[in-house]
Amino acid sequence: DDGETPNTHLVYYDYQPAPIIMEVRNLPVKKGMRTADHYRGIRTGIVVECEEGYFAGMDGGHLYDKNGKKIRQIVGDGGRTHQANFIAAVRSRKRADLNAEIAVGHLSCGLCHQGNISHRLGNKTSIAEAREMRKADAPNAAAFDRMAAHLDANEIDATSAQIHLGPMLRFDPVSERFPGNEEANALLGRVYRPPFAWPGKI
Repeated sequence: DDGETPNTHLVYYDYQPAPIIMEVRNLPVKKGMRTADHYRGIRTGIVVECEEGYFAGMDGGHLYDKNGKKIRQIVGDGGRTHQANFIAAVRSRKRADLNAEIAVGHLSCGLCHQGNISHRLGNKTSIAEAREMRKADAPNAAAFDRMAAHLDANEIDATSAQIHLGPMLRFDPVSERFPGNEEANALLGRVYRPPFAWPGKI
């Protein structure tokens, strides 16, 4: 179709000491099934992994020990009221009515855009070559193996299939630019159609 984002996607953000890994697996758990794939029991959500256990959830969730035993429930709504809150604040024109500053949403959306920019700048390569390039970093390699297993379960031949491997990009959070990479910087915005142009500063 005309989509510019893949239905199976892995993005690795090299934060230290703990990276952020974003995985999208929108093919079914295996060919012939309609059920979506999952990781640690979560189909859509967040998993925070630590030395002695992990959290898994979205609208709240649970804490587990390193053996997968459930320790405690965390209650939450997954931010379900944020959109309604934003609309209410627009209507009231009162910044104090916002649950969170708009900059918080800007920063989290920025991470998604960075992953897609890398994808769009990438090149096709074999799954084997991509795995070899990523094997030195254990968390990245483990996530790549999960993605490859997902493709295999959907009968996509790892020996002949090609994937789009994006480059590792360096991003400056102060300037919100990719230093020295004008090809990536060009994808930070778009050419707007008059009269719906973004002035750059408001």
